[in-house]
Amino acid sequence: YLTEFSKRTSSEEIIGYLERIRDLKILVIGEAIIDEYQYGQSIGKAAKESIIALRYLKTEKFAGGTLAIVNHLANFCDNVSLFTFLGDRDSQEDFISKNINKKVNRLFHYKKDSPTIVKRRFLEEAPLRKLLEFYIFNDSELDQEQTPELKQHLEKILPDYDLVIVADFGHGMLNKELINVIVNKSTFLAVTTQTNAGNMGYNVISKYSRTNYICTDERELRLECLDKNSELIDLIPLVSQKISCEKIIATQGSQGCITFSSGRVNILPAFTESVIDTMGAGDALLSLTAPLVALDVPMEAVGFVGNAVGAMYVKVIGNKEPIDKVSLYKYISALLT
Repeated sequence: YLTEFSKRTSSEEIIGYLERIRDLKILVIGEAIIDEYQYGQSIGKAAKESIIALRYLKTEKFAGGTLAIVNHLANFCDNVSLFTFLGDRDSQEDFISKNINKKVNRLFHYKKDSPTIVKRRFLEEAPLRKLLEFYIFNDSELDQEQTPELKQHLEKILPDYDLVIVADFGHGMLNKELINVIVNKSTFLAVTTQTNAGNMGYNVISKYSRTNYICTDERELRLECLDKNSELIDLIPLVSQKISCEKIIATQGSQGCITFSSGRVNILPAFTESVIDTMGAGDALLSLTAPLVALDVPMEAVGFVGNAVGAMYVKVIGNKEPIDKVSLYKYISALLT
């Protein structure tokens, strides 16, 4: 695939597309999430319980969710803003302030009677295996008393941005009223609705009646279509028609991704077989493909960048560090040489 793609598109052309992101004005909307990894070493089964016992080793915390997305973008774009919810208790604001790029314009609101979302994962360190996950959150829908405040803020700022990226993790921040404002006021709208253990089956892309770009994975797209057996390539046009969205990327993990644009489909393979941790790879892919779609870059080139970003990020533990521009450019050049 790379041999054939390199005959049509050079690394200089791809890097040129990425350089154009710098001048965009981008707003990211969605939940802030702290990803916490607690590492241990297995010492066997507990003597009197059916549980695995581990010796505690260390804890790491990462800026996840929309915090990770703006960190990726800030390495490529000079004007990035974040509209997000923190908790009015256990806000983690000091940690967040220290762990998101200083260039990011922070538009923080505070959800009543809630902590900032923490997803605490317990892992065996070597080899890296996730064993258990705690969600520390209040996933009730946004308080109606707070809705007018957020709605008014969004109505005021949305028209000022070239690109609005919504990362909807389905934990109660974005209700119907806010979604309607986002859909109606955004100049160019890119959306992902993540399916996770906290919202399984309730957080599908059709919550959004219109969007210019959808970034999804196979499971999320199949949930939208209520179809687990049909070929994915046949389901994508159905979602495109349902939501009036001409451009879609559907990721398939180790199988790569499929790009869709106005009826045209490209199937791209994954660029690596070496995987350390898949967490955050989809958000990294979204963060750099959305601006390229907004710039009307050909979708196969967008998918190529997305797969390159994904291949780099599955070798990073958690959201420990954002995608580095120089490293990405060198990787793109290597792939196409």
